[in-house]
Amino acid sequence: MWLAASVSGWAVVHPVLNAPNVLTVKLPPCGTAMRRAKEHFDRAILPYLEAGLIDALDEQPLPCRSLRHDTHGNFFVMKGGSSTDPTKAKSSDLAWISVDDLDTWRAFRDIFEQTGVAEAVARLVSPLHRQVQLYSSFYVVRSHCTDTNWHADWPVGTGTSAWTLLAPLEPYDTSDFQLLYKDCAGVVHQYRYEEGEAILFGSHFMHSTEPGAARRGAAAPHAFLCFTFGSDDLGFYEEHVAPTISGYQSRILVAADGSVRLTEIGEYLEKDSALARSCQVVNTPLLV
Repeated sequence: MWLAASVSGWAVVHPVLNAPNVLTVKLPPCGTAMRRAKEHFDRAILPYLEAGLIDALDEQPLPCRSLRHDTHGNFFVMKGGSSTDPTKAKSSDLAWISVDDLDTWRAFRDIFEQTGVAEAVARLVSPLHRQVQLYSSFYVVRSHCTDTNWHADWPVGTGTSAWTLLAPLEPYDTSDFQLLYKDCAGVVHQYRYEEGEAILFGSHFMHSTEPGAARRGAAAPHAFLCFTFGSDDLGFYEEHVAPTISGYQSRILVAADGSVRLTEIGEYLEKDSALARSCQVVNTPLLV
C-alpha cells in the first residue's frame, strides 16, 4: 500500500519523490471508497457545475452557496481562486465543495475510513490518544490555472501530525495541469495524479497546481476528493491545526475532540442571515 519512507528528523522523505512530508497511497482495490466519493459528486454536484456554477459564483456578494441533494448529501461551495495568495486570485477558478451537515460528514467519514489512510499515518501522528481525527471532507475542483502559487498546506509546527489528502475522481491525462512540487534540494518536479492513488501532504511540502487547463473547461473541471486529518489532541489542534483550516474553506468542521464547529465564514454567514440568503446559503443547525 505504501511506498517505503524513511524518517529523518522532522521529515518523512518520500523515496521516489525525494521530498519532505509527502506520502503516496494506493487506495483499496475495486475502488470502493473512490466509487462512493464519485457517486456523491456525480449526483449532488456535477449537475451544478455543468450549469455554470463556478462562473455564477462571481456574481454573488460572496462567492459561495449551498448545494442540496435528497439522497447524496448537502454541501457548501466556496470559490477560492488561488486560495493562499490574494494577488493571484484570478489565476485559477479553484473551488472547495465541502460537506455541510453532520449526516453528510458521517458518510464521508465512512469513505475516509475505507481508504485506510488513518491506520497508515497513525505511527507518524503525535500526540495521538485514541485515533486519527478527520477534520474536514470536501472536493477540490478547478478547470484552469495560469500561474504557480507555491505554498505548504500546514505550518512548520504540525510536522507529520496533520495531513491533507488529494485523490483524483477519474484519470486526468493532460500533459500539464498536474501538481508541481519541490524536492529536498529545491528542484521542481511534476507529480502526475493517478486514478487509484492518493497523495498526502504534511508540513514543509512545497507545491503548486501546474498551470494548464481541463480539456472541457469549467463544466468538467478536474475534481479531487480531499480530506484533512491528524492529531486528536485538542491542545495541538487549537495551536497548530485550527488556524489553518478554520477560515473559509468550509462552513463547518470537526475539531480534534469530535465537536462540530463553524468556521470563520460559517460564523459570518450565521450572523448575517440576509447575506446568507442572498448567496443561497442554508445555515444548517449544528449537531454535536
